[in-house]
Amino acid sequence: MHSVDELRENTQPTRLHIGTLEGLSDIAMESAHRVLQTTSVEFLQLDVLELAEIETQFLSGGIDLAFTSRVPSHRKLEKVIELGKQSFDKYRNHWDYGVFSPFEYAKQNLELSKKTIVSNSLNIRRQWLETHGGVGQVPGAIGKKGELPVLVIANDWVQDSLWNQFQETAKAFQVV
Repeated sequence: MHSVDELRENTQPTRLHIGTLEGLSDIAMESAHRVLQTTSVEFLQLDVLELAEIETQFLSGGIDLAFTSRVPSHRKLEKVIELGKQSFDKYRNHWDYGVFSPFEYAKQNLELSKKTIVSNSLNIRRQWLETHGGVGQVPGAIGKKGELPVLVIANDWVQDSLWNQFQETAKAFQVV
């Protein structure tokens, strides 16, 4: 998280806290690496979070930047980059297992399969579906077409100079 002294003194921040969805963690990691190489940031915390947790922490000021699929407030944010769109890889190859994220499971009205697996890990869900089969979906590759936007958002206190450097870094991953 940013330092109050850094904000007060209007200097380049040396600390940055980023939250990311697991499906965007590769991009977040590469962006974090570039930020460490090209900015004054010396300490960077990169957390993989569920969508609801990203929104909660972003709105409460717990994270400075986020890799996410939606803006967590109704107000228009000034610091938003759309990297592309993401669709879901759907699996329907073994009807005995339903494989869900906690968010997906909470939305389910009907039991679609005999047995249910719920995991907050994208990696576990993907491996289960590929190894054991089941009915489920996991985020796919980022491209120009898809169901959800892939966004990088920053809180208002992130200094323009750091945001501008971050925008330059994000261009390497942009597909829109």
